[in-house]
Amino acid sequence: YTRAEFLYFVSDRIGGQGGTDIWFSTRDLSSEKLDFGRPRNCGKQINSIADELTPYFDLDENTMYFSSNGRVNIGGFDILKSKNTGDNEWTKPKNIGLPFNSNADDYYYRKHSINGGYFVSNRKFELEKTIKSRRKYALYYQENLSKKITTIKEPVSVINTYHTYIVFCPKRDK
Repeated sequence: YTRAEFLYFVSDRIGGQGGTDIWFSTRDLSSEKLDFGRPRNCGKQINSIADELTPYFDLDENTMYFSSNGRVNIGGFDILKSKNTGDNEWTKPKNIGLPFNSNADDYYYRKHSINGGYFVSNRKFELEKTIKSRRKYALYYQENLSKKITTIKEPVSVINTYHTYIVFCPKRDK
């Protein structure tokens, strides 16, 4: 796949491992066709019998970051990573640990630097936990493991459209 474009997505389509799974499809960049090939499941090394969500593939590390509630974790959905070692072959997923993961749900990790990244969570915000039933989440940034997590956006409303999370951030007055 040296000249291929990959599209990773989440679905509960037939042929999966459990709840929602991470799938991928490829297209040949040297072809004039814009069609992607038939979707393939990322397999049992990535997907569990529960739910996997929010895949992000880091090209520099050749590693997929994703959230799962189907593995031993700190709580709720945790962010994990797995290195691609070949044609749909992956290392055993590793929990990226504290402070990125919490006893709440942690999603949408996006690497920003060697030791830092952005993620969304419904962990405690100030003194109150953002209530899951109200679907309140906040955007956080962790620069490195020795620094405190920075809250980028206050809790915002999220619409869950069949496991596709659309985040609405309120506008701030200037």
